[in-house]
Amino acid sequence: TSNGEDPNADWHALPMVGLDGPTTKVTGSKVDMSGGIYYKHKNWYAGFSVLHILGPTVMLGQTNEMKIDRTYYLTGGYNIKLRNPFISIHPTVLCMYDGSNFRANVGGRVELNRDRKSLFAGATYSPQHSAALFIGGLFHGVNLSYSYEAYTSMPDLKSGAHEIIIKYQMDLNLYKKGRNRHKSVRFL
Repeated sequence: TSNGEDPNADWHALPMVGLDGPTTKVTGSKVDMSGGIYYKHKNWYAGFSVLHILGPTVMLGQTNEMKIDRTYYLTGGYNIKLRNPFISIHPTVLCMYDGSNFRANVGGRVELNRDRKSLFAGATYSPQHSAALFIGGLFHGVNLSYSYEAYTSMPDLKSGAHEIIIKYQMDLNLYKKGRNRHKSVRFL
């Protein structure tokens, strides 16, 4: 066509967007699911998962629709033990594919473990997308970490994202006889 659009493309009507954002409010929902498998061995792990297995098309209002594509993930990593028993290195890879775009992240983490406490730091890189640095630790079942991801497709390092993660974890033995005693998150 004269305006450069592909006449064979499957275009859907989208809400009109003005300078202040969408001019109409549209909503919609569909049932979807995701799933995966993960295997962990003594020194390595591998996993595969699919996001949006059903690949639904969500109707937004009367005339608009949005197709949600499946995304496939493949991950793997290895745990390298050093001569110092408290320090280990963990290289990783994560590949993502949505049917048209492929992205791979490679990274690594150095970890210091002692007496059920750990400190870690690392980096990840995704060619043509981003680079990230992270640091964190695990103390008394609380995992606290910080990361900064800089988008390499942007012209400056100000184009990035900060992330803070606080996670609580506890050992839960479902096979132990008797009452399974564990502490509640409410009473840390």
